[in-house]
Amino acid sequence: MSREKVALLGPAETVKPFSALGVNCFELEDADKARDLLAELAGDETTGLILLAEKLADALLPEIEKIKRRTLPAVFILPEYKTKTNLGLRRLENTLARAVGRAV
Repeated sequence: MSREKVALLGPAETVKPFSALGVNCFELEDADKARDLLAELAGDETTGLILLAEKLADALLPEIEKIKRRTLPAVFILPEYKTKTNLGLRRLENTLARAVGRAV
């Protein structure tokens, strides 16, 4: 079975633009609901990529780390301009540094 689905979890202002691209969008602001949905999507063999809005990701880091130990689905935290944590941007920088062997 192929893992072709892309899912995005986050607030309406983050997910709405992606729905036009064929992404399965889930409008959520509550971390507990997002945690349940994240577990469901991670167990779905047709989901290959889970995108998480940065606002939700901070509360879900233990779950994200468990999923990242597996090959699929891949989990990516979308940086958001309204957040103060810069979690998504820091994770992206770390991923790029590992990929190219130095900070970019």
